[in-house]
Amino acid sequence: MNKTLTLPADVAIELAWLPPGARLEFEGRSFTVMATTEDDHSRWSSLHTLVVADEAGRLWGSDFRQGLTESQHESPWEYDDVAEFSLYQAELVTTVMYRPMAAKAA
Repeated sequence: MNKTLTLPADVAIELAWLPPGARLEFEGRSFTVMATTEDDHSRWSSLHTLVVADEAGRLWGSDFRQGLTESQHESPWEYDDVAEFSLYQAELVTTVMYRPMAAKAA
C-alpha cells in the first residue's frame, strides 16, 4: 500500500480552503475534506494540518503554514509545486471540560 499521496500544490490549496465535508474531484479521483486544524503558531505564522479522505476512505494529512497578518505573505504550499500527504488514521478522543455550576433558584 502506498503511504504517500502527492497532489499538485494548487489542488492542495483549494482543498485547504474548503469546509469539512466538501468534496473535490481531480483527475478521476475524489477527495473529501475531513478537517483542517490549527496545531501551533509562531510570532508570524500558524501551522495547520489538512486531512482528506480519498474515494477508498483512506485518510491523508499534510501540514502547511499560513501568515497571521496581512503583512505576512505566507500561504499554504506557497513555494512548492506539489504537496506531500502521509497516511493518517482516525482516533476517538474524549475531552473533559470544566464549567461553573448554575446558581440555585431562590
